[in-house]
Amino acid sequence: MNSVKKVIRSDIKTTALKVFVVAVLFITAVLIFSVTSKKQIAEHNRAYLHDNTLQIAEALDSALVDGYKNIKILASLVSESLSSPEVDISKLQDMVKNSVFDFIEFADEYGWNHTIRGTKAPAKDREYYIEGMKGNVGMELVFNSRTTRETLLMYYAPVYYENRIVGALVGVYQASNRITKLLTVKYYGSEATSYLCRPDGRVVASNLTLDTSREFYLDDILKNLGDSQYCTMELPETDWILIQIFPEDVNREMFKASNRRLGDLVSFLF
Repeated sequence: MNSVKKVIRSDIKTTALKVFVVAVLFITAVLIFSVTSKKQIAEHNRAYLHDNTLQIAEALDSALVDGYKNIKILASLVSESLSSPEVDISKLQDMVKNSVFDFIEFADEYGWNHTIRGTKAPAKDREYYIEGMKGNVGMELVFNSRTTRETLLMYYAPVYYENRIVGALVGVYQASNRITKLLTVKYYGSEATSYLCRPDGRVVASNLTLDTSREFYLDDILKNLGDSQYCTMELPETDWILIQIFPEDVNREMFKASNRRLGDLVSFLF
């Protein structure tokens, strides 16, 4: 009788050990699955973020380069249309509709900048006037504009009448308009945060509202990111820098969904 009890106890211990080993193996497998799943999600999102950042960088680079090309063409058209040294500002309105710019202005040879709204402001100290009157084509980046308190990318090119420079045509990108639209992208319904920076790292535009009266740099962004996934990319033609931050709420929802699937598996097995 005692020998039978010993056999039974031995069988119980063996069974319990097997159950314990199976439980340990299962828990280990669950943990490995959980970690692997999170790594796969992170890697997938990182690749997705990189591909989208590349596309946005190309679009931004193209827009910045197109600004130079378009202002040269428009200035040439204005020059050819002049019958006197005076430029009819009202006619520039039609040019805006057929250009890449948010609006167009004209700086006359006397240093006054004229808008299509009929207003004017002194511009003798502005790069677009000084360089435009020298016959140069370029872009002046204006932070905290005197009139609108916004960031403006002001492309300029000289306007000629009978081979004499009579002013500079100015095509303007509003950082809060055209550039911001290019920076805006969603991942699974949630908007990512994007910043466009000059080569020196100063932030020019974002899909977030910026205080244009203060300087804000790429390093300021990077030191506050924590564990957030992000991608930085240099624009090949202009050397400007794009940074895009993957939305944290999307990561959280993906991890939660992965955990729910894991919970369903456990419930099914037990």
